[in-house]
Amino acid sequence: MGTTESTPPVDPEIVDMVDHVRNRYGAYGLRQLIAIATAEAEDTENALAELAEAN
Repeated sequence: MGTTESTPPVDPEIVDMVDHVRNRYGAYGLRQLIAIATAEAEDTENALAELAEAN
């Protein structure tokens, strides 16, 4: 079997937000949240890379 990776602790506010979305919107809402969060993460990483290149 593969090795297990330890995950860093998650901010409790993020856990609460995910629980809220799950409880209110179910799996469909969680999938939407993941799609939006993935796009936001990519946009943020791209912006940070552009800033790093400018310096």
